[in-house]
Amino acid sequence: YNYQVSLIKEHLGLEEARLGRVQRVERQAPLTGEREVAHRLVGVPRPRIVVGQGVRDLLEPLGIPVTLLTGSLTSAGTRKALEALESGQASVVVGTHALLQDRVRFRDLGLVVIDEQHRFGVEQRGQLEAKAGGSAPHVLLMTATPIPRTLGQVLYADLDVTDLRQLPSGRIPIVTGIRTPDRLEGTWAKVRDEAAAGHRVFVVVPAIEESDDEGAVAAKAEAERLRTLLEPLRVGLVHGRMKASARDAEMARFRDGGPDGLDVLVGTTVVEVGVDVPMTPMTV
Repeated sequence: YNYQVSLIKEHLGLEEARLGRVQRVERQAPLTGEREVAHRLVGVPRPRIVVGQGVRDLLEPLGIPVTLLTGSLTSAGTRKALEALESGQASVVVGTHALLQDRVRFRDLGLVVIDEQHRFGVEQRGQLEAKAGGSAPHVLLMTATPIPRTLGQVLYADLDVTDLRQLPSGRIPIVTGIRTPDRLEGTWAKVRDEAAAGHRVFVVVPAIEESDDEGAVAAKAEAERLRTLLEPLRVGLVHGRMKASARDAEMARFRDGGPDGLDVLVGTTVVEVGVDVPMTPMTV
């Protein structure tokens, strides 16, 4: 990206879903200098479980604190975040639709990053940009699935485009296999092998309970079944109906490992997008 100019830019990044969009965000930080960065993660909305994780993992080791603002924060947590934004103490904020509230004020907004741009309304985007006050922030839009409106912006609006096709270095090839229910013995043997190597495994299913989708594998029942089938492996469970604190705790056990960690995590698609667990080379 070439933002080393005085003009305000709007930029669209087109890329495959696994090309590492968070790394693209990190590379935008130098262009803002001392100015504040608002990073909007959306996915109608994106699961709270992933909000901010990737950005924090990249920026906090560099000494750049990341403030989180979501609707699930406590009153005290929300008040603290709002005060940090208005005073300028928060240089980077990651949030959901909570960033659009009237009471959210930025001291000096320099960069707005909108993930999953195709799911983000034009008026909502304008609301967020308007929070820059009299100045116009840089805007980076990111999407792996451009829609007609986006293509129209490319053709007729002042929108620069970068098409990202190359995977970040170190990515290994992905091998996809299909197994019928009567041919899963080898799959579960592979899960045991991965656990023995110190790795962890996702098991993603379409429903939470059996009554939610007739005939579909349900997370709760599958977690119980795998605890017996894969014993002594430690099997956890996450889904959208859990309390945020319980879901976050289960994800932390899976991500961090250790004596109290998990080897296998059964979940719905709440874990499918954006969760960064490097020690997870296999998903069922």
